[in-house]
Amino acid sequence: MTTLEDEQSKVSCNKDRFNRGDLVEVCSDEDGFQGAWFAATVIEQVSSGNLLIQYKSLRNDEDTEFLTEVVDSNHIRPHPGQEVVDHYRELEEVDALYNDGWWVGVISKVIGKQKYEVYFRGTEEEMVFKQSDLRRHQEWISGQELVFVNRLAIKRRIFVAKWIFSVTFVADILCKVWKTAQNQTPSIFIGGKMGWLRRLGK
Repeated sequence: MTTLEDEQSKVSCNKDRFNRGDLVEVCSDEDGFQGAWFAATVIEQVSSGNLLIQYKSLRNDEDTEFLTEVVDSNHIRPHPGQEVVDHYRELEEVDALYNDGWWVGVISKVIGKQKYEVYFRGTEEEMVFKQSDLRRHQEWISGQELVFVNRLAIKRRIFVAKWIFSVTFVADILCKVWKTAQNQTPSIFIGGKMGWLRRLGK
């Protein structure tokens, strides 16, 4: 059973998780940047749950120095670090380095051992990336830990299930059409998602 003391301890732990000098990633809420993670360094804690950070790649409007801003700690996670990946597979979820941030996408095509075509669901765009600009997708779970999320198997199961449903659905329609033609019935009702009355008479 979770006690009030346990919940307060979790909140305190999450608030104090990041210290001065920590390398982190910050998620933006600004239009056009939602879902992207940007590398930054923690400068100091300015208030309860708020940290002053300095980005590693984003610069201020005058382009004189790297941008600093106060960010809610709920939008901050530890930097994932570097990981050696031999190769990626089609339909594998990845983060792609683009416009100074990491954007989540899906491998839509393997062009070669070192190049991949990545599809971004948010913009419905596809772009080509070098392997060095990709990493395995991770999610920050409940403000406690970074977890690799491999939805490849799930996506394949969904694809197969949809394919089987489509084939079965079409076969059912063709069967009804054939039976109707044999019986010379003027109309039939096709069920399923279509829910449509089609007249098959002359």
